[in-house]
Amino acid sequence: MNGRKDLGYGLFGVIAAALTAGIWYACRASETLSMALRTAALFLREELARLCGLCPLPVSELLMLAALLGVVLLFVLCCLRRGWRGLMGVLTRLLAAGGVLALLFMLLYGVQYSAPPLEESLRMEVGQYTLRELYGAAESVTREMNRLGESAPRSAEGECSFGSFEEQAEAVREAYAVLAGRYTVYRRAEKSPPPRRAAILSKPMSYVGISGYFFPWSGEAVVSGDSVATHYPFYIAHEAAHALGVGPEDEANFSAFLACMSSEEDSLRYSGLINAYVYLSNALYEQDVALAREISAMVSETCRADLRRLNEHYERYETPVREAGQKINDAYIKATGQPDGVQSYGKVADFIIAWYMAR
Repeated sequence: MNGRKDLGYGLFGVIAAALTAGIWYACRASETLSMALRTAALFLREELARLCGLCPLPVSELLMLAALLGVVLLFVLCCLRRGWRGLMGVLTRLLAAGGVLALLFMLLYGVQYSAPPLEESLRMEVGQYTLRELYGAAESVTREMNRLGESAPRSAEGECSFGSFEEQAEAVREAYAVLAGRYTVYRRAEKSPPPRRAAILSKPMSYVGISGYFFPWSGEAVVSGDSVATHYPFYIAHEAAHALGVGPEDEANFSAFLACMSSEEDSLRYSGLINAYVYLSNALYEQDVALAREISAMVSETCRADLRRLNEHYERYETPVREAGQKINDAYIKATGQPDGVQSYGKVADFIIAWYMAR
């Protein structure tokens, strides 16, 4: 009897996985179906996020911890009671659960990866650029960053002070609302619940190299509470972009930059610029070290101190755990159709160059 149950669970998991793959390919074959599913998914995620917002803690954190505890208990109990046969029962149940979760992921969020490229939605032309064009964008970013860095509100220790997390999240939502008037890709900005601050997993997220995440099964965008002040608005805007249906990481990063630069708040603009500086200077170092050093020499002492805080934060978490976390993140990015993996983050530089050239 137990053997039949195990077989049933395994077969159920395989069917769910097959349905997931079928939806994935169908969305790529039919733009009409893709648009319909993306619209429905966006609405469902908003309602889930609104419902989960009634809980004082991010529901996603509670679900992840409960799932981890449940898997461990399932292994222990089944193995103690039924030995190797019990282990097989655990594996088939996990296969069934994994298939259902994959299917829900596809219906609630995975369909977003079949959307047209962001540059089409923004009516931008993003292509290849000369070294001089990269340098020009980096120079413009650095000058604007220096200007805003000097006037940014700061604590007695000199660190940026941009207000509470909730205030920054609301400012990000207002910035996206401005963009929604220009681009339909952000059309749900005013109705989408803002990102939430992690209550339990901030430190673990830092150890695996994650500043935030979007949890489609609860519709929640969650940002780590353990980061440097200059980057909070950008991280919030990044996760908000995912909540609005922007799937690929490079597109979410550029959306975050665009939102920050569309804001009337200097704090958001500074956060967008200091992140843009990191992307452009890294790209420049890969092409021409001498030119990259010229840009680095332009950075004001105030901004240099902010960048140093960022580096010190990362250095505190340079462990094998972080390296493993980056590999897992890389595998996820590739699985969602971004073949460059973590390297796709570098493509943000092309978006930023195109944006500056169009100004």
